[in-house]
Amino acid sequence: MKTRLIRTLTAVAALAVSAVPSLQAPASAADAAVVVGIGSITPGIPVEPTACVNGATFTIPLTAANLGTRFGPGPYSFTVTGTSQTCASILSDEGSATFVGEVTGTVHYTRTTGFITLSGSVRVNNSAPVDVTVVCGVVITSAAPTSTFAVVCPALMP
Repeated sequence: MKTRLIRTLTAVAALAVSAVPSLQAPASAADAAVVVGIGSITPGIPVEPTACVNGATFTIPLTAANLGTRFGPGPYSFTVTGTSQTCASILSDEGSATFVGEVTGTVHYTRTTGFITLSGSVRVNNSAPVDVTVVCGVVITSAAPTSTFAVVCPALMP
C-alpha cells in the first residue's frame, strides 16, 4: 500500500510539474521545495458542474522534502484542515484552513478546477511568522462524489 501511494504521488507530481509552468523548478536548487499529500473531503463533492454542498471540510496530511533556503531540507510533516465558506462544487471552493504539525498557521484558500491557492501566515518549527501564497496542483483520485484528491505544491516558503 505504501509503495502504491508513493507511486501515485510521484505520478501526480510529475504530471502537475510538467503541465503547469508555475510548478516547474526554481532557478536555484536550494530554493526547491515540493509538498505532496493525499487529502479527503467530507461530504463528497458532486461532479456535476452545477451541484454543490454546504459545510464541506477537507484534511490533507502533507510532507515537504525541503522548505527552501530559509528552512532547508526536511522532511517536514504537517496536516492542513480546511472549512468551506461557500457551497463547494467540483469547479470552485473558498474558505479557511489551519496548518498543524511542523508547519503551523492559518490561511485563506481558494480552489478552482485543478488548483488550490493558499495565502496567509505560517510558522515552521516555531519560527517567526512567514507570509505565504502558494498555488498547488490538485488531482481528483476518487469517483463521484469526489472524496479524495492528491495535492502537489511547488513550494511553501518564499
